[in-house]
Amino acid sequence: MSDARNAQREIAVEALLSVEEAARRLGGLSKYTIHAWLSSGKLRRTKVGSRTMIRESELQRVIEDGGKSPAARQSKWQDKEKKAWDAKTAFDAERDRRAACFDELVKALEWIADNFGGMAAGVARTALARAKKEGAL
Repeated sequence: MSDARNAQREIAVEALLSVEEAARRLGGLSKYTIHAWLSSGKLRRTKVGSRTMIRESELQRVIEDGGKSPAARQSKWQDKEKKAWDAKTAFDAERDRRAACFDELVKALEWIADNFGGMAAGVARTALARAKKEGAL
C-alpha cells in the first residue's frame, strides 16, 4: 500500500536537458546556435540555479514548428534601427516646424519693411539682407 501512495505522490518531472544535450538532440547543432536561439526567443530556457536547461517539450515544440518562433523578440539590431528611425523622424519633424516658423518670420519682416517707415523698416530690411547674405533665404 505504501508503494501505491508513494507512486501517487510522485510529481511528474519533465526531463531537462543541458545546452549541449539539446544541441545533440537537434541533429548535432552547435551549442552556440542553441545559445543564439535562447537569446532570440526561439527556444525558452529553464534556469536551475545558475545552469541553463531546456525542457524536452521545448525541443519538441521547436521541432514541430520547424524552428520558427512566433514570439521571438526583436534583435538588438532591429531595436537600434527602430530607435534611429524614430530619432530621424523626430529630427525631421522639428526641422519642418522650425522651417515653418522661419517662413512666418520672413513674411513678418517683409510686411514690416513694406508697411512701416523709419527705424522699424530699416531693421526689417537689414535682417532680411543679412539672411539672404548668410544663405538662409
